[in-house]
Amino acid sequence: ITNTTLNTLYDNPETTAEIDSSGSLTFCEGGNVTLTANGGTEFLWSTGESTQSITANASGDYGVTVTKNGCSATSVVTVRVNPLPQVTNTTNSATTFCLGNSVTLNATSGYTSYIWNNNETTASLNTNVSGDYSVTAIDSNGCSTVSNAITVTVNPLPVATITPSGATTFCEGGSVTLNVNGENLYSWSNGETKQSIIATTTGNYNVTVTDNNGCSNVSTATTVTVYPLPTVTANDVSGCAGASIALSGTPSGGTFSVANPYTSSNTLYTHSFTDGNGCSNTSLSANITVYPNPIANAGADQMIYLGYGAQNALLSGTT
Repeated sequence: ITNTTLNTLYDNPETTAEIDSSGSLTFCEGGNVTLTANGGTEFLWSTGESTQSITANASGDYGVTVTKNGCSATSVVTVRVNPLPQVTNTTNSATTFCLGNSVTLNATSGYTSYIWNNNETTASLNTNVSGDYSVTAIDSNGCSTVSNAITVTVNPLPVATITPSGATTFCEGGSVTLNVNGENLYSWSNGETKQSIIATTTGNYNVTVTDNNGCSNVSTATTVTVYPLPTVTANDVSGCAGASIALSGTPSGGTFSVANPYTSSNTLYTHSFTDGNGCSNTSLSANITVYPNPIANAGADQMIYLGYGAQNALLSGTT
């Protein structure tokens, strides 16, 4: 071999084409890989590009011809781009509702796994909390897509609190006003529909309050206790003028009140009584009948025989 031949072999070694990638040649839509050709000084890619490195973001065969010292070689790699999942977030129920209710959100089925933005990992999500909900679906290739967001609005229940105007335990004939906080609609357990009601009978009173959002809440019951008045009577009484006439009635005890202090004429009186609950009542009026005393009238002597002892006494007058 001559020196010229040796020089030619040295200056024109065998040319090889190699393609290096910056990552996997299989990836998800939206990704890319950098392909770098080695083994030459000039490069011509199947895409028409002539740089040493190109960026591939679509499926296909990517070939490059490298040239060095007039010698060329070609290499080809295959890039595969997997499509993203087509996931949609849907629901068949209202997404605005009152506290105590819920809504179910459904992601498109058929994917390997799901991750909601509240960290739930099921294809369907039931929620009763306000917020914007979206889901990430992941397919068998590891590709993922975030769905549309659905806004859930949970309206709070109105406050339903009964405030009595006074004591809720009282005697018959009394009353208490029951008030509820201001909202829109009211439905009391006794059928009334006003914001305030007057309770005069024993019972448990509650109210359903409904606000502008149509949300309803039922209050805790307020117990009203009405004690009956005691049954009080006064008895008709009688006696002689000038004598002490005892007044009587039931229950025993209490006080008696004479309409007109009497001497020798008939009059009326009442009996008042207070029971252990502090409830008082007064009887209907009863009669006090006063009998006049007999009048002594002087006249002929009369002999009255007393007993079998033939004793007699002389009385003057007639009865």
